[in-house]
Amino acid sequence: MRDRSLFLAAFSVAALAALLGAACKNASQPTPAVTASPESLYERYVEHYVDRNGSSDPIETWLYDGAGALEEYSQFSYDAGDRISQVSVYSSETKLDASTLVGKVLYSYDALGNRTKGTLETVSGGQLATTASYTATYNDQGCYTEFLETDGSGNVVEHRICTYDSTGLNYKTETYYSDAGTSDMIEQYQCFYDPSDPSKWIKELDYLNLAADYSRNMVYTYTWSGDEMYLESDFDESGAMVAAILDTFDSSGRQTARSDINQSGKLILYRAYDYDATGFLTGISYYNYNSSPGDELATREAYRLYVVGAKSMYEDDSYTYDYSSRGLGKSLGKAAEAGLKTPAAAHHGDKS
Repeated sequence: MRDRSLFLAAFSVAALAALLGAACKNASQPTPAVTASPESLYERYVEHYVDRNGSSDPIETWLYDGAGALEEYSQFSYDAGDRISQVSVYSSETKLDASTLVGKVLYSYDALGNRTKGTLETVSGGQLATTASYTATYNDQGCYTEFLETDGSGNVVEHRICTYDSTGLNYKTETYYSDAGTSDMIEQYQCFYDPSDPSKWIKELDYLNLAADYSRNMVYTYTWSGDEMYLESDFDESGAMVAAILDTFDSSGRQTARSDINQSGKLILYRAYDYDATGFLTGISYYNYNSSPGDELATREAYRLYVVGAKSMYEDDSYTYDYSSRGLGKSLGKAAEAGLKTPAAAHHGDKS
C-alpha cells in the first residue's frame, strides 16, 4: 500500500471514531428498538460433555431442526492422550449401525498433540468414501506452518503457508495457493505489530489475485484499548474506508456488543452479548439495521448449561423472526456439521 493510502487510512480511523462517539472500551451502545415479530426455533444443538485436562470435551451431541426432529446424533472417541480421534455421525440415536451411519471424521496427532491429519468420510451408495482430508504441520509453539486440504478426488480445496516472528507466536505472512505446490498464489496477508507490544497487531495488508484480470489490495487497521482490540477498519487502495467493526467490552473484559458499519458510517448489523452472574455467555442477539422502518431483532442464540442425571449438558438454541413480508426470513442459524476441525487462519481481518 502506498504511503498516501496509509495516511488516509490513519485519518479515516480517527474520523470514524469521532463519528461513532463510542469507540472506546466500556462504551455503551443505545438499546436497539425492536420490531415485534413471532419467534421461531430454527435449530437446537445439545452436547453431553465432560471436564478434563482444563477443557470441556463432547461425548455425544444431538442436532434437531426447528420442529424438534433429530437431524444428527454424534458420538466422540478419544485416544490415550484424551484427544478426539473419531467422530461417528448417525441419523438415529437408538439404532447405531451401518443403516443409520451418515459419516465419520478421523484425526491424527503428532507427539506434541498438534492435529496433523483429518479425514472426513461420508456414506455414499452404502459405502464410506473419503470426501475431504487435510494434513498440517506446526512450529514449536503449536502454530500451524502449512495446511493442505483436498477433496475426495485429490483436488486442492485450500492450501496455506504461514510464517512467524522470532517468538513463533505472531504471524508475519499467511499465503494461500490454489495448487499443492506454491506456483499459484491467490491471496496473501501481511501483519504488522505494535513495536511497544509485539502481541498486538495494528495493521494487515491483504493482496487478492483471483484471476489474471482481477486483483485487490486491502488494508485492515486495528485500534486497541488496554488488552482489548475494539476497532477494525477496512480500507481499499485509495484509502477510503469500506467497512468497520466496533467491539465494546465491560470492566471485566467481556465483550458486550459488536457493530458492523458501512463506508458511510451507518450501522448495518448490531450484536448484543448477554451473561449470567457467573460470567457464562447466555446469548447473542443480532439486530438488523438495514431495513425499514428501523431496527429489528433478526436472530438470537441462547446458550445454557444444565445437568440431566449424571450428565453435564450444553445447549445452543437458534431463533429467527418472521420478517418474510419484508423479505428477510431466516438470515442466520447455527449449522452443526460433521465437518473437519482445521487449523484456524492466522489473519485477523474479515472477522465473523
